[in-house]
Amino acid sequence: MPPDLQEGGQYSTSDLAVVIPSHSQVVCLETCLKSLHENGGKAAQIIVVDDGSADGVVTRCASAFAGVCVIRNDQPRGFSRAANLGMRLANRPVIQLLNDDARVTSGWAQNALAAFSDPRVGAVAPLVLVDGGSGGELDSAGDRFTLAGIVGKRRHGKPKGMAGPKAGRWVLGASASSAFYRRGALEQVGFLDESFGAYFEDVDLSLRLNRAGWRVWHEPASLVYHRVSSSYGRRPKPEVLRMQSRNEERLFWRHLPPPWIFAGAPLHLAVLCAKALKNWRNGTLAPFLHGKGDAWREIFRSPSPRMARTARHANPWEWNLDLW
Repeated sequence: MPPDLQEGGQYSTSDLAVVIPSHSQVVCLETCLKSLHENGGKAAQIIVVDDGSADGVVTRCASAFAGVCVIRNDQPRGFSRAANLGMRLANRPVIQLLNDDARVTSGWAQNALAAFSDPRVGAVAPLVLVDGGSGGELDSAGDRFTLAGIVGKRRHGKPKGMAGPKAGRWVLGASASSAFYRRGALEQVGFLDESFGAYFEDVDLSLRLNRAGWRVWHEPASLVYHRVSSSYGRRPKPEVLRMQSRNEERLFWRHLPPPWIFAGAPLHLAVLCAKALKNWRNGTLAPFLHGKGDAWREIFRSPSPRMARTARHANPWEWNLDLW
């Protein structure tokens, strides 16, 4: 049992650290911090990581809020590095990683924190709705990963009424837009893999948590709104598309046990062909193929220390993988 909480105990908001990496979305950040202060977040440790914003605008914005700790990088280091910097400095037993373009609602923390009374829980995925959407459509009810190597957000794009049962459930992972993590679990598996930069670094972390024997719980009573695609836009640059393609491919080869890779390889090949065709039609085939090539070259290298460290023991049947 993790040592920071005895079985049957429960955390309060004062046991929570909220880490918000931010580069330039000052208007969004202000809205995010206001929502924390208005919805019971004052008792939490709030850390804003200014990831090299121009003229320190993020630092000035965050410093206007009482009790907010600000850490500033002199130059942009990317989401994963900024997030790790804040999470490593947090001194509370539960850490929420929150995007600067997200805003929380009343009871968001208390409902998620209650799940950590189960000593198996290493992370909690709140229910995330699209902020500014036409009808309260869903952004995420936890993350999913399939035997074919498809990564996705559960229930993404569905109307709010299709969020599923009101009771929580086990899921594969939690989206880094708003995920809660047990600090002890993060320390065990090594926080975010900074080589991912952005995109799917949260799925990689969730898979490592599962491999280490932790479970991820989706708590629909914890509600967060997220302004989707405000950081990279809805038409990312080629270098971002290449990073997406590389990172998604990494997950299949890094984390599935060898028998599952063998079983899923035909499905995975079919998915790659379908995605290549789609990218060809969209004029983005080159960054897609370059990203896959980056990932495949890693396969033939010696396993990194991180990959060796996460080659663990937990039963893959408990990972909540989907076949398709």
